[in-house]
Amino acid sequence: MIAGQLYGVLQLLFAFVPPPCILNGWLSFCVSLALIGLLTAIVGDLAAIFGCLVGLKVRHSRHIMPFVVCFS
Repeated sequence: MIAGQLYGVLQLLFAFVPPPCILNGWLSFCVSLALIGLLTAIVGDLAAIFGCLVGLKVRHSRHIMPFVVCFS
């Protein structure tokens, strides 16, 4: 359910990436890179919440990485 809602929000967010003809593509690259970083943070937080729900005791971020890979 969350994935469906998140998918719509992300499509709307990435629709605002400017075309690559502006500033030789640098603006498009920087905005896309920032949005990918935001997406990674969201998926990492969701994976951490999922880890808490299943009782995974997280001591380091490396324990969450398999969940991040699965949810990406």
